[in-house]
Amino acid sequence: MDFENFAASIKQIYSVAEARVIRNLLLESQKPFAEAIPRLLSGEPVQYIIGYTWFYKRKFSVNKETLIPRPETEELCALILNEYPNTSKKILDIGTGSGCIAITLCAERESWMAEALDISAGALEIAKSNAQRLGISQRTKFTTSDFLKWETNQSYDIIVSNPPYISHKEAVSMSRGVLDWEPHNALFPKGEDVLIFYKKLQQLMAFQKSNCTLFAEINPEYASETLALFSDFNSRIIADWSGNDRFIQIKKEG
Repeated sequence: MDFENFAASIKQIYSVAEARVIRNLLLESQKPFAEAIPRLLSGEPVQYIIGYTWFYKRKFSVNKETLIPRPETEELCALILNEYPNTSKKILDIGTGSGCIAITLCAERESWMAEALDISAGALEIAKSNAQRLGISQRTKFTTSDFLKWETNQSYDIIVSNPPYISHKEAVSMSRGVLDWEPHNALFPKGEDVLIFYKKLQQLMAFQKSNCTLFAEINPEYASETLALFSDFNSRIIADWSGNDRFIQIKKEG
């Protein structure tokens, strides 16, 4: 199918620019257009249709158990990697999903090791398969756990998280492809407290050793409230490439 006909077939949902990207992905994956088009028209993301996405130059398997990694999360990885050379580090990745953060950090730094948590056993099966395929399984440990109930006596050099941070009132403005297909436990925090995961992160940091650093994605709408939770630490907000307050860096000192 040529591009014009393909773009016309999905124009109800996708722009011409989006259709070009989607068609290229379908061609790359050799997924038949006849199978893909009805699924695209239902709003299903192309990444779930082809079964993978590209993240930090690597191919990661994804499915409906995992959030589709965003470019902002690539920025988060770059932020951490730019901060630290290849010296031995122990990482904790909370809400790992497809494993893209933990696996990328270990792939880029050969002496780093990671423990990764997720509440979804299905997501962790995907994360484990990604680690195996990308040659990082020896340096990654995956644990099924609800972080809000999780306890540890372990110390980490780096804690990283892209937790659920979207408020339920924001759902009305979200795209159908996200709201109808991606896992809600990776998008929305439990209950009405949009900062509940950051409060748990604050408690975790309080028991870490000196020089432990937390890097996390945040909701720009709640940037100041999130930062205020870490007033006892050396803390700062970092903007993403679009100028949005997207990340926090929290360092325990003394």
